[in-house]
Amino acid sequence: MRSLDAMLSIDEVIQVWDEHVFRVRGIRVPEAMIATADDDCGSILDEHEQALIADFRRQGWELETGWTSQQGNHRRSPLMHPSEYVGGPLEEHIRETPGLWVAVAVYAEGDGQPTGYWAIAHRESTDGAEQVGGPVRWNPAPAGYDRVGLPLGRSPR
Repeated sequence: MRSLDAMLSIDEVIQVWDEHVFRVRGIRVPEAMIATADDDCGSILDEHEQALIADFRRQGWELETGWTSQQGNHRRSPLMHPSEYVGGPLEEHIRETPGLWVAVAVYAEGDGQPTGYWAIAHRESTDGAEQVGGPVRWNPAPAGYDRVGLPLGRSPR
């Protein structure tokens, strides 16, 4: 079984459905722009993280929270440290939760510079998702699956 860490490159959407994982093309991924404190180091506070979560929610995506293994109280935080990866309990959670998944890089509002953090977003289905570059496509389609990568005679909805 291929690791999700290898499949979930930044801005690469995957779909988990019926114990299968497929790459999905044609879904617009929200930009993760986070406000920072007006201090020397551009601190990211809980209020900034909660605003980012609300922004994704308005666009139909849920940011996963509480998965970082960084020290401190990060239960409500969607931010993952650059040294972290999709594996262990997080990978199990994704594989057990149907829908669309994407890893996004987090950028600072204002100057648009990378913060070094990233986050995982989930969406239950392609319904209502903003499309880019044509129709939504599922790739690849292994033997026994139709052209969009679903078991023959089945639908993701």
